[in-house]
Amino acid sequence: MGRGNSRPGDATYYVDYSQFACFFCDENGNDTEEHDYDCEADYVNDYIYNIQHDTNLLQHFTKETTGKKWYDSETRVIADNNYYTIVVFDNEWSIGFSLIRKDFWDERSWYDYDTDEKAKADETAFIKEQDQLLPTYKKLLMKTMIDYSGEIYMPTGPWTSGKITKEMIEGEANAS
Repeated sequence: MGRGNSRPGDATYYVDYSQFACFFCDENGNDTEEHDYDCEADYVNDYIYNIQHDTNLLQHFTKETTGKKWYDSETRVIADNNYYTIVVFDNEWSIGFSLIRKDFWDERSWYDYDTDEKAKADETAFIKEQDQLLPTYKKLLMKTMIDYSGEIYMPTGPWTSGKITKEMIEGEANAS
């Protein structure tokens, strides 16, 4: 099965839980096959914290500081702005981060338009701005995640994924 079969938004990236693996040591100081799940949970929480507090990401998003805001029952909001929300979720074998497009009417529900034409024009402009920002935000989220983990995965199909490494991103930047 591929890493990351859940895709709640427009751009989804995953970090395999094996990157956070911790093992108990035996009496000789050698790693055992027994996992230290408390240690692994601490590493995952530290990773989420680092993503949420990354200065490059915070130039475009406001972090969700309460830690209690949920997009749905299993997807926690870690940052958002007027156009997108960044969420984190458990994906069984990986931890996922996703950009979720905000709905125009949820963001503008307070505004009273004079005519339907003005409302439609504003909605069209909002969606156009979202579309223009998406490539920038996707690259920013991907780079931020790679900076803290070295490699991430992105879905390439329903049950498949592709690996993205720091070297691939740096090579792409050097080729430009």
